Amino acid sequence: MEYLRVCRDEKFDDVVISLKSSDCRVMVEAVRLLVKEMEKEGMDYPLHLGVTERHTMETLENQIRSLIIESLNLEGMSPEEIADDTPLFGEEGLGLDSIDALELGMAVKKRFGVNLSGTTEENRSRFASVKTLADYIRTQKPEA
Repeated sequence: MEYLRVCRDEKFDDVVISLKSSDCRVMVEAVRLLVKEMEKEGMDYPLHLGVTERHTMETLENQIRSLIIESLNLEGMSPEEIADDTPLFGEEGLGLDSIDALELGMAVKKRFGVNLSGTTEENRSRFASVKTLADYIRTQKPEA
């Protein structure tokens, strides 16, 4: 906003604001905040928005976070609230239960096409956190 004020004060009106992010939700929120602040100051500059490709590792973790929220209907929660190492099960983490595990397992299999067979203990360790789940998907699908 500081630079926009300088442009306005110097009567330099040939300005286009360019915002870029690799996360669509971040992009939408940034645009909303910027427009709100511009409106407060009577500014009306055109915006150029760009969603950039993110490194594969980050993309997979974000896809998993979104999948958790969508498949388990965790309304009011955003992907940013789930850290890579947050336990998915148990009271110190998201608090998911065995029914959630089944639903999430089916969603993971459908979305990523990975084989989830194994012992209960193996699956428990695979689904311990977003990071462990992403690591497992990468071993099954190297292109993920």
